Amino acid sequence: MEKPLKKAIELIKEKKIKPDPKWKHLAVKYLIWIIFFILIFASALCFAVAYYLASQLDWDLHLYENKNFFSDIISLSPWIWILMMALFLLASLFNLRKTEGGYRWSRKKIALISLGTAFVLASASAFSGAGFAINNAVQKNIPSYSKIVTTKEKQWSRPESGFLAGSIEKYQKEEIELKDFSGKSWNVEITENTVIRPAAELNEDSKIKSIGKMKNENTFEAYEIRPWQGKGNFRKGGNWHSNNAEGRFGKKKH
Repeated sequence: MEKPLKKAIELIKEKKIKPDPKWKHLAVKYLIWIIFFILIFASALCFAVAYYLASQLDWDLHLYENKNFFSDIISLSPWIWILMMALFLLASLFNLRKTEGGYRWSRKKIALISLGTAFVLASASAFSGAGFAINNAVQKNIPSYSKIVTTKEKQWSRPESGFLAGSIEKYQKEEIELKDFSGKSWNVEITENTVIRPAAELNEDSKIKSIGKMKNENTFEAYEIRPWQGKGNFRKGGNWHSNNAEGRFGKKKH
């Protein structure tokens, strides 16, 4: 036992090995924890954007397209943000293992710490408006972003499928001059059967969403008009949704 110890002491003296200073140990320790919180915070921000995008979409449109609700979830969910959130969370789990004493923790404990911290930060981020700010910044700076995720604007920019939205340029009793999000002008026809949601403001510069039929390249017949924000409620006597959805868009699914 003495020989290996003696050899080790001689090797330390020969190579002039010195213990690391305390500050270096503390710096590494705190750096690992900082990285952990950065990863958790990044995953929380990803959740905030995913939550914002999902909350802005109209999840009832599958009724008008004869689509299954579950297929809508698959096609509309912001998978890119969900995937990034999962990757950041996974990285935080591995990072937590490297913390002082982390090697002694069970995987269950590590997962609970990471997920619990992420949940608290994600909730705070989602309700602070961070999702809106990040989504807008990415949308403005990355042109291909709208091809990766389904935004509210993209969901309502499908006139050929019966969904058109934009800003009102001029409103008359039977027609709305509308500019969509690409800058194209449309004549949106309003008939006696058109259901207008109460919260929909048909004023100049107001934003609206309309469900209907594309008649030609510049004309769209509106069966229903909704406010841009929210879904609103039907006006008294409006019964297109309940009685005419089947006739306009085919058999309505429940």
